[in-house]
Amino acid sequence: MTPDRVTLSRRAAAVLGYLNPENATGFRDTVAIHESINSVPLPYRLWLLDPREIPMSARARLADPRTGERVPRPIPDNPFT
Repeated sequence: MTPDRVTLSRRAAAVLGYLNPENATGFRDTVAIHESINSVPLPYRLWLLDPREIPMSARARLADPRTGERVPRPIPDNPFT
């Protein structure tokens, strides 16, 4: 496995945690056939570079502990640390 593929795999694993099931499948299938982040097509490449680019409609949802309402999963400023 090349260093580019390792980086792609690690970032993809992190991004998958922020995606809802409908978008996770397409993302996973697309990323699996590429060897580096630069070869992944848009919009997935943007998501790998900065998960905050994931649209709210594609994000996983969590229950807000204060209200019980389902809200998009928040993404920290540095999601890869």
